[in-house]
Amino acid sequence: MPGTEGTISGVFALVGTLTGAAAAHLFQRRAAGQALRSGREEWLRRQRLEAYSAFAGTVLSFRRAQHRRARERLRGTPEAESAAVADESRHLRAAAWESYYRLRMLARSPAITELAERAVQEAAAVRSAADGGDLDRRAATARDAVTRFSDLAGEQIRP
Repeated sequence: MPGTEGTISGVFALVGTLTGAAAAHLFQRRAAGQALRSGREEWLRRQRLEAYSAFAGTVLSFRRAQHRRARERLRGTPEAESAAVADESRHLRAAAWESYYRLRMLARSPAITELAERAVQEAAAVRSAADGGDLDRRAATARDAVTRFSDLAGEQIRP
C-alpha cells in the first residue's frame, strides 16, 4: 500500500512529539516544585537567623540590666533611686521571653528551644547574686548559656 508507510511515519512522529512534550512538562513541573521548596527553605533559614540573633541580643541586654540591678542592690542604692533600673530589667525580661517564643515557633530542634530557655533563666538569675563574686559568676554563666545557644543555632542555620 503506497500511503501506509507515510501514515505510520506520521503516527510515530506524532507519538514521539506528544511523548516529548509530556516528558518536558513533567521535568518542568518537578523543577518548579524543587525551586519552590528551595525558596521556602531559604526563607525559613533567614527567618531563623533573624529570630536567633535577635534572641541572643535581647538576652544579653536582659543579662546586662539584671547585672546592673544586682549591682545597685548590692551597693545599697535606695529602691526609689533604682526604680528606672528595675523598670528596664522588667521590660527586657518581657522582650527576652517574647523573642524566645518567636524563636520557638521557628526552631526545628527541641535542643535549640531548651538552650534558649536556659539562657533566659540564667540571665534572670543574675539579679539574685549574693555578692560581687557571685554576680560575676552568674553573669558569666548567663553569657555562656547564650554562647551555647548561639553555637548550636549557627550550626543549624548555616547553608
